[in-house]
Amino acid sequence: QPLEYMTSGRYLGELGRLIFVDYLTTVLGRDMADLPFKLKQRFGLSTTFLSRFNTLDPAKGTLLEQLEREFPLWKDKENEQTSPQCQWTKEIADALNQIAIAIEVRAAGIVAAATIGLLTCAEEMPPSKPDSGEYLELVVGYTGGCISGFQHYLWDCQWFLDRIVALECGDNRPVRVLLSPCHDGGITGAGILVPASLTSERT
Repeated sequence: QPLEYMTSGRYLGELGRLIFVDYLTTVLGRDMADLPFKLKQRFGLSTTFLSRFNTLDPAKGTLLEQLEREFPLWKDKENEQTSPQCQWTKEIADALNQIAIAIEVRAAGIVAAATIGLLTCAEEMPPSKPDSGEYLELVVGYTGGCISGFQHYLWDCQWFLDRIVALECGDNRPVRVLLSPCHDGGITGAGILVPASLTSERT
């Protein structure tokens, strides 16, 4: 469960919300009461929004426009104006974008490290370079919308995997751990889990 808190789509949005609220109140000195109600609610900042919070799609508008649409600010009913100290700014939108990227990179690094750790414990990592001089490809299947669509999660995870192996083995790396989509992963996983569980019970 702790690993899931740090890496999975169910929790990355909430992690972003906690960091963002802390930034607004501690660093910028905003009053918690002035923040949009949704931003003060648990899971009020969705992982889906945070994963797509970028300027890759011009139709979505700027980061500031995306933030304003997702978290409209309270306005004074008399003049329909938001007080200056409560307004969203480009700098705040940029800060949230940096938070999203930092969360994603951290999650990708943790997943990569855990993957190498599990493969090593299972003795799947070859100890030396094959006689052919070429490294082997060890394919690891992935599934889920978070790794596929949260910022650059998939690309960064693959980069970390390559980097870990390169740092450990240098030019003599025996294997490349390669991420590959496994779109029916849930069904396949359930199919593997049943006989594995039965075998475990008999053992």
